[in-house]
Amino acid sequence: DNVRFKLADQTNHAMLRSVIGDFAPNGLDIAIDDASHIGAFSLETFKAVFPLVKIGGLYIVEDWSTGYWDNWADGSRFQPFPAQNFDRSIPKRLPSHDFGMVGFVKMLVDLVAGEDIRPDIQAPVRRKSPFAHLHFYRGLAVIRKAGELNDLI
Repeated sequence: DNVRFKLADQTNHAMLRSVIGDFAPNGLDIAIDDASHIGAFSLETFKAVFPLVKIGGLYIVEDWSTGYWDNWADGSRFQPFPAQNFDRSIPKRLPSHDFGMVGFVKMLVDLVAGEDIRPDIQAPVRRKSPFAHLHFYRGLAVIRKAGELNDLI
């Protein structure tokens, strides 16, 4: 009797917010994204749902390693893109893999660094990170919310 099922499109912000409003009108203590495991879709879910997680609450992304799967819709076998030739200078870019869910969880690192991201060196803009903690585990990314999303995504 205490279980209700709601089907929702994870990219439909209004639908997700409506479902959450029906079940948790005062916000969520925990949200677990265990949906399609498509990076762009999980980003949309994050943008819609994370603001409804209470400060101190958890947002968990499950199965992010599908981004390494060649047979997954937006995944790809591991591809470390080469560092730029640096002709005896310091390279600017390190090899990385950014397909699908792997790309999504790596974008979360940008949100941790929010206070250090600025449009240019002359006009620094400080953005407080919305995360108290961001932990990565095999197949899980766990976020503890500290504040609201900023304009980075």
